[in-house]
Amino acid sequence: GVVGAAGVLAPIVVWVRWRVSRSAGRARLALPYLLWITAAATFGLPVSYDYNLIFLPVAALAVCDRRDGVAWAAVVVSMFAWAQPFIVLPFPGHVDVLFFLKLISLMGVGFCLIARARELDRDHVR
Repeated sequence: GVVGAAGVLAPIVVWVRWRVSRSAGRARLALPYLLWITAAATFGLPVSYDYNLIFLPVAALAVCDRRDGVAWAAVVVSMFAWAQPFIVLPFPGHVDVLFFLKLISLMGVGFCLIARARELDRDHVR
């Protein structure tokens, strides 16, 4: 589980970390990035609780915008789904679906962080 999570999460965490740290507006992205990385760390722990993911919607509110297109839509739809009680998803294998939805929302917020870093770089150049 830990190796699988590292294999899936490491590329996106490294990419977001690299992009935010190289951004001219990294001070403005510090809080959303820290919230996002805290939520990402939740996936790497062998025993983790979903209340640790409360930081992910807060990070999404800070960086996601409807101009983001598909990433924004994936974040919103997947967060609405995984934030529901288990009784909403009574079919077999719903735990796997919830994990996948949480992963999509984490990746979507990461892509939104990258988009904000690019926008801040463009604004800084002008």
